[in-house]
Amino acid sequence: MYIFNTIVAIVYAIGLLIVPATIMTLHGISSDPSTLLMARYFGVALLGIGLVTWLASSDKSQAQNAISLGLLISYLVGFVVSIQATLTGQMNALGWLPVVIYLLLVIGLSYFRFR
Repeated sequence: MYIFNTIVAIVYAIGLLIVPATIMTLHGISSDPSTLLMARYFGVALLGIGLVTWLASSDKSQAQNAISLGLLISYLVGFVVSIQATLTGQMNALGWLPVVIYLLLVIGLSYFRFR
């Protein structure tokens, strides 16, 4: 699950850091300079998340449990925000991609965290 999280986070991070306007346009979001700056900051955060999950993927400690719970809560919130943004038209049909990604991450982290 951590490896899946790492791949998704790093791929989106690279896209948002290098070509934020393209990523935003694909999701139907306007790309004015302020939005592009926020997209790059989001890319920085995703890069951090990807690196943390990659580095913690082989660790079976209390730290990994804490990371999993923190990610689970944030991804659950991200899932709700993504659904709201897609249903209200803030994102186009490709907005369902983050909904599905967040849902898969929530299900996977829940399974491994609470099994």
